[in-house]
Amino acid sequence: MNYYTYKKTRYTTKQLSELPECKVSYSQLYWRLTRTEMSVNEAVNTPVKNIRYYDFLGETVRMCVIMKHPKTAVAENTVRLRINAGWSAEDAAFTPVLRAPKKPKKPQPIKQNREKLRQIMSVPVNPEKDVYLKMSQGYRVIA
Repeated sequence: MNYYTYKKTRYTTKQLSELPECKVSYSQLYWRLTRTEMSVNEAVNTPVKNIRYYDFLGETVRMCVIMKHPKTAVAENTVRLRINAGWSAEDAAFTPVLRAPKKPKKPQPIKQNREKLRQIMSVPVNPEKDVYLKMSQGYRVIA
C-alpha cells in the first residue's frame, strides 16, 4: 500500500480520493499518481477535462447517469450523436432506434439454379436424378 504526503499528512490513494477538495475519482487519482509524473498536489486539485453535463429530467447530470436510467433504449454513442444533432437529452435516450424491416429473400426456382450451375461448372446436369459434380473440396449433391 502506497502512502502519499498531502498538506503534511500521510494518506492512501483511497483516503485522498475521499477528501472534499479532491476533484477526481479514485481510479483517475490512482492512475495519475502511479502512471504519470504529476505531484500529489496536482493529482488531487486538477479537475478532469471535457466532462459534459446535460439537462435530463429536470436535473443537470453526466452521461453515465443518463445511461443508468432504466428507460434508456439506445447505446451511449447514439445518445451523444443525437444530443449533438440538437435532440433533448430525454428524447435522445428514450427514443428507440428505428430500423427498416429486412426484405425476405425470394427462393430461386430449381431450374434457374440448375442453369446457373450448368454455366458455372460447364458440366451437364441431369434433372431427373441426383447429380454429383466434382468440386475443389470434394463431391457435392445437387438435387
